[in-house]
Amino acid sequence: MTLLLRLIKAAEKSRALRHLTMTFTETVNTYTVIWKNYDGQVLETDTEVPYGTVPTYDGQTPVKPDDDQYTYTFKSWNPAVSKVEEDTVYTAEFEATMKGYILTLDNRTDGGLGYSLQESGRMGRLQRK
Repeated sequence: MTLLLRLIKAAEKSRALRHLTMTFTETVNTYTVIWKNYDGQVLETDTEVPYGTVPTYDGQTPVKPDDDQYTYTFKSWNPAVSKVEEDTVYTAEFEATMKGYILTLDNRTDGGLGYSLQESGRMGRLQRK
């Protein structure tokens, strides 16, 4: 803006310029937003995201495979999604739920005790036959 004022004052003093036309172009900074899964796999890359906008993830809901002890459900992005002010990487976070099992005990005809173990998806269930 200071340069603009100097140019106007110079033009007024010289009176050589009767018409002064100036063009201003506003540029908005843009940034790259990367969305990653828990294991670092890139799920989506958004380029040229304008400063101050809130980015959105457009892909399928991130998944994390179950292991022997837990099932996983997508919880949120880390850090929390907010207005873009710089290049940003968001990583999927998951909530772990401990797997449960059904233990079925039964008396065998030979006097022994039989059992079976079945995954139930929830904890604390014990059955006796």
